[in-house]
Amino acid sequence: MVEKTVDQMINESIVVSQFYDKQIEMTLKYFENTNPVERILKTIDPADEELRKLTRDKTTGMMNVWLDSYARSLEQSKDLPIDLLGNAADLAKRIRKENSKDIV
Repeated sequence: MVEKTVDQMINESIVVSQFYDKQIEMTLKYFENTNPVERILKTIDPADEELRKLTRDKTTGMMNVWLDSYARSLEQSKDLPIDLLGNAADLAKRIRKENSKDIV
């Protein structure tokens, strides 16, 4: 079995971290860019009251779907901080173990 060097583990950790960062960033951008209030209601001409009322009614339904989707995303990611901290702890443990072998 081939053991990883500390440098390999650190490089792998950096790549994984960048992947997580990118995925989280893309998810947040998705929700920011699909927010019905920001994308629809705020772009309607305030002078056209009939259009605003029609749009507001339809946007309410869209907003419920958007909020449900956001809530499901938060539910799916509830363990993410624990997983990330666990990965960091595992890496630190391996590095400590590797360093202690070098000292002996």
